[in-house]
Amino acid sequence: MVPEFRALFEPDGHYLLPTPAARGPWRSDALHGGAVSALFGQAFEREGWALSRMTMDFIKRVPMGPLRLVAGTSLQTRRAQRPRLELWADNQMVAKAEALLLPKRQIDDLPLQPTRSLDAPQASDQEKLEQRRSSYVKRIGYPSFVSHGIAARRERINGLDSSVPARWVKLLLPTIAGRAITPIQRACAAADFANGGFSNLSFDEWTFVNLDLTIQLVRDPGDDWIAVLNNCLASNTGIGLGDAELHDKDGRIGSATATLLIERR
Repeated sequence: MVPEFRALFEPDGHYLLPTPAARGPWRSDALHGGAVSALFGQAFEREGWALSRMTMDFIKRVPMGPLRLVAGTSLQTRRAQRPRLELWADNQMVAKAEALLLPKRQIDDLPLQPTRSLDAPQASDQEKLEQRRSSYVKRIGYPSFVSHGIAARRERINGLDSSVPARWVKLLLPTIAGRAITPIQRACAAADFANGGFSNLSFDEWTFVNLDLTIQLVRDPGDDWIAVLNNCLASNTGIGLGDAELHDKDGRIGSATATLLIERR
């Protein structure tokens, strides 16, 4: 039986302790970008305000150790908030993020916008989830974000060329123990998979790690499952571009882009 975890992070006073469900697939002592993205996303949530953009920089390896969020300078006008956060491990800043928050409102007379509804995956039964978890743990060598933090499905999406990678991602755990999973956490966790579109770069031979991540949302997702439609680019300079549309079952909700460092394992 693969162990269970109740969240990506456990609170401990002023610190947040990553659980194995936050760990990344590249090395066992570092966190997955999706876990860090979800952490920043939940920290930027404000009642009455919508997260329209979040830009993160992964400055150093985010370690499997005590972390703390530190508030930076926040700018605010009547129409926008621009809060900043830093993530620290010991005496080093390992990641930082800035958000653009806009007032939540409803424009009832906006002309109908073109969209495409998608068929979200059905709920997985526990046996299939355990099989998937065991498979990932065996392949990577330890429990991680991709085995315990999320469920993922690769499914053909109607209207898309079959060569376009499309992955449905569902956040399974709250970011911080004792708090609920929110739509913003789901969107931010899924957005980190903007780097997942290389059909000809084997995971066993190559790493393609996000050095930054920018998420733009026009609305909160209305469903547990987020579709990530990738259009990635790699160069022999070792620099790659992760570029993805984000959708829920009712249509597109935004986009995600990332600068990637591509290296042989």
